[in-house]
This record gives sequence, structure tokens and C-alpha cells, in this order.
Amino acid sequence: MKLMGWIAPKRDTYTLVFIINFRAHVDVLKDHIRNLRTDPLQTEAKNYDELVYNIIYHKLIVQCCNLMRPVISQTIFIQFLLVGVVLGVTMINVLYFSGLFRAISSILFVTALLFETFPFCYLCDLLVNDCHELSNLLGESHWIDAEPKYKSTLKFFMHNVQQPIIFTAGGIFLISLNSNIKVAKFAFSVMTIVQQMNLADRFK
Repeated sequence: MKLMGWIAPKRDTYTLVFIINFRAHVDVLKDHIRNLRTDPLQTEAKNYDELVYNIIYHKLIVQCCNLMRPVISQTIFIQFLLVGVVLGVTMINVLYFSGLFRAISSILFVTALLFETFPFCYLCDLLVNDCHELSNLLGESHWIDAEPKYKSTLKFFMHNVQQPIIFTAGGIFLISLNSNIKVAKFAFSVMTIVQQMNLADRFK
């Protein structure tokens, strides 16, 4: 029991640790992009090298996300599945079997369950917004009077950052705040199945 109590928080939080780290690296990349061609004393060759460095940095971030994507995808999918089933069973318990105080405790439990998946979904949305912001920052950088080589490389970079870093649950649906709504819908589906099969009446 002690071992499971130690493992469960790690399982629930490791995805948050990774996504927070990814966002931190994207924030560092934003700062680098803001500083592109801001030093008037810097040569065009040095400016180009800094742009290439940013491209490599972004590529490394994407590669790290790709490495973690299968693990995160499976973990979040199982989490969504379990939360949906438990939500459905809890709602059935509230509607058919609970008194007032037990219903209140069940509602608090449901709220805690939704908060289990909410942070990661929210951070995934923020990561997508970060990627859009990267593209905007590149467009607003001081590139107008740059050399053709710099401009063509910048276009290549802009094309890459316009593809947001996303995660999917089990490779089926996008992980976002909308995912929590889908989990709630799944809970209602569980409740509907129980009602149609009259399982609640059988257990009374």
C-alpha cells in the first residue's frame, strides 16, 4: 500500500513535469528569437549563426516531445478512460444510492477527479499557443533588411514553428481542455448504459 501510495502521485505528475519543461524551453527560445538582429554591431554572419542555433534548438525540443509522445499518450488515455468510468459510476451512486452527505462527498470526489486531468490538458493548450507565438515573433523580428540567405532560412524556420506541438490520448483524440468535456460525455455514456440495462434497480 505504501509503495502504491508513492507510485500514484509520480504517475499523475510526471506528465506535468515534462510539459512544464517543454514550455520552459520554448520560453527560452522566444527570448532568443526576440534578440535576433537587435545588435547593430553584430555581423550578418553572426546573425545567421544565431538563427541556425534557434532552428537547432527548436528541432531538439520537437525531438524530445516526439520521444515522450507515445508514453504520455498511453498514460493520459488510460487516465481519461479510468476517470470517465469512475465519474459514471459515481454519478450513478449519487442518483440512486446516496443520501445527502454521501452525495456531497461524491460531488467533491468528482471535482477532484476532473482536476486530475485538467492541469495537463490546460498546459497542452498553452504549449500550442506558445508555438503560435513563436511564429508571430519570427514574423516581427528584424529581418526586412537581412541578406537573402537569412530570409530564406527564416521562412524555413517559420514553416516549422507553424506546426504546433500537440499530444494525443491513445492516438485517438487531441489532448486539450475540450478533452475534459469528452471525458464527462463518456461518464454520461456509462450512466446511460446502466440505466438501459436497469443495473441500478438490480443492485438496490
